Amino acid sequence: MPGHILIVDCARRQLASLREALAAARGTHEGLEVVGRAADLFARLSSEPPIDLVFVAFPEGDGTANGAEMLRGVRAADPDLPAVAVAERGDVTLASRAVAAGASDFFVAGDHLGERVVTLLGKVGRVVSLRRRARLLLEQNRRFNQSEEDRYRIVGESAEIREVIARIDRVAAIPRPVLIVGERGTGK
Repeated sequence: MPGHILIVDCARRQLASLREALAAARGTHEGLEVVGRAADLFARLSSEPPIDLVFVAFPEGDGTANGAEMLRGVRAADPDLPAVAVAERGDVTLASRAVAAGASDFFVAGDHLGERVVTLLGKVGRVVSLRRRARLLLEQNRRFNQSEEDRYRIVGESAEIREVIARIDRVAAIPRPVLIVGERGTGK
């Protein structure tokens, strides 16, 4: 189940029933955010906590961008983020325009909204779960790489250590084996 859902509702009441249906399906309003402008959408996509699912009112816009431009912007910012185009009426042409603009799904607000929201959340649940797992693995990998870098970091500020580091930098640029000699226990 998506943890953080962003709803782009430029009319600021058009998708209020969707927000309430999402809250009822999830059992909480926590993690549901509503923004009214494309600029707010794009700013929020690059901030924490990460967004798991985006709903964009389609084809409306905020005066600076229409629904298709917002969907293309979401795709540019995060190609794998589930983005749902929400329309007042079901229309094949409108749905194909939304999908062509980057929508993962096309959702028609209307009758039986609660049931349809539950179905939609079930459909995107697996994708959201995989994205969370990928984020977790990327963070673990970053921490592992950082710990490996720290493990081999040269510690010291003396003139001798700075000279050793300068020599290492000069020799590292040469694609040849290097033999390091010295007494035992010196950390060669």
